[in-house]
Amino acid sequence: GLYSGIETDMMIDGRLTCDEKLRDRLDVIVGGVHVVPAAMADPHLHPAEIFTAWWIYTEQLMQAGIDILSHPFRWISKQSGIRLKNDHVREIVSLAKRYGVALEVNTHQNINTDVEMVRLCTQEGVPISIGTDAHHRTEILNFRPHRKILKKARISPEEIKIWQPN
Repeated sequence: GLYSGIETDMMIDGRLTCDEKLRDRLDVIVGGVHVVPAAMADPHLHPAEIFTAWWIYTEQLMQAGIDILSHPFRWISKQSGIRLKNDHVREIVSLAKRYGVALEVNTHQNINTDVEMVRLCTQEGVPISIGTDAHHRTEILNFRPHRKILKKARISPEEIKIWQPN
C-alpha cells in the first residue's frame, strides 16, 4: 500500500514546518534534522556545544509528534570535530523507544552508525523505516545498501521490526 506523508523540520519555537490542518490527513510524519538553529546562529560553536544543540533539537523533534526520525545521524556526522560513538547510537535508540518513534535507515549517504543503529533497534524492538531517499531514478527501489547494512549487523530482514502506520 501507499501511505501519504511528509518529511518536515522543526521551527525554533518547536512547531513542525507542517500545517497542523494537514497532519490529520497524513499517514506518516517524518522528521529530520537538516539544520540545527544554534549552530546556524553561531558558526563558531565548539564541537561539544554543536553536539549538545543537535541532541536537544533531535529530542525536541521526537517530542513534536513525528512517526519516523529520518537519517538520525546524517547532520551531526558531517560536523567538524564530532566523533559519534556506539553510546550515542544507544541513547538515540533509547529516546526513539521512549517516544514511540521509528528510526530510518536511509542509504542516500553512507553513515557509519547505521550498522549499530540497526543492531540496537532490533534488540530493543524499535521500529525501523527503510528509505532510499532517491535523488535519481536509478536509486528508486535500490535496497542493496540496506542488505549490506543488515549483513554487517548480522541481522536478517525477518528480525527487524518494520515501521507501519497505526
